[in-house]
Amino acid sequence: MKKIMKNMKLVISLVLFVLIGPNQAMALQTSEESKALMDDLLTNIKQTLLAVAKAEQEAGSNIEDLYIEIAIPASLSPNLGLVLEPNDNKGLKVLSISPGSFAEHLKIQQGDHIVSINEVGLKMEGGREVLNELQDITPGDSITLGLERKGERLEITSVVNGEYLPAFRLEVGQAELSKELDGSSLSNELELSEDACGTVSVLFRPPETKRLYSLIITHINDRKVLSSKAKYRLAPGKYTLRVQEQIDDPLLKRRRVVSQRPKLLEVEVKANQTYYLAAKFITEKRLRPQTNEFWEPVVWKVKEDSACKL
Repeated sequence: MKKIMKNMKLVISLVLFVLIGPNQAMALQTSEESKALMDDLLTNIKQTLLAVAKAEQEAGSNIEDLYIEIAIPASLSPNLGLVLEPNDNKGLKVLSISPGSFAEHLKIQQGDHIVSINEVGLKMEGGREVLNELQDITPGDSITLGLERKGERLEITSVVNGEYLPAFRLEVGQAELSKELDGSSLSNELELSEDACGTVSVLFRPPETKRLYSLIITHINDRKVLSSKAKYRLAPGKYTLRVQEQIDDPLLKRRRVVSQRPKLLEVEVKANQTYYLAAKFITEKRLRPQTNEFWEPVVWKVKEDSACKL
């Protein structure tokens, strides 16, 4: 028993050293508030890892065989900060606005009615499609909102900003770092191609109102890539991507994160286009997550880029 606990603490301490130790020099460049938050994070990680190790030990597992990897790419999601209510007569009524959001920055007020998006009225033909476009908006997009406020018509035009979540990777247990190094070399090989002018991306968070959730890319054409990387520049052509869902919908109940299984997605990449990927949650198949039929990988948005410059 003492030997098992000793090994458990050794594994955890090694993991935490790899995760936190080498980054202390970088932390010196951060604000005091960020340093305090990172200290809290380290404390929470230690407590969680000890609980995981204890649970595995009680389940009869060999603690030396424990290995869990969590890799999340960076994400950028639009923080519109609007709670809306459809109104057949006036468009969309603004019920509330989140503090610090894009809507607050635009000085949209509670009680305003959004009557048009990008100069297309919500009650006009195609209005429903325009509303869907609002849900699909990504940071960097330009948007023009027509508002009605106390009988007065207003128009606001701005570029959508976003909330950035840095990439992170956590390994619990022992593993060969060479596996991830292989992915790094493949990334360089793909992206240094002279005609790598197309992009596949999981950077932007998809609209969860459409049951679309984030995913990670683990392989491109059967070659392992960095799962914490958010986008890849590729030469035009057909690619087979192995992807893994990151669905956190409350309707989905599963016992273990490690039970997630990848699926394949075929993408035909064209020059000067970015393909945004997502995991589509199929709610009617949520009750049997072990079958892995509750989701499918999709391209949820294609965006035209400026001409490629290498």
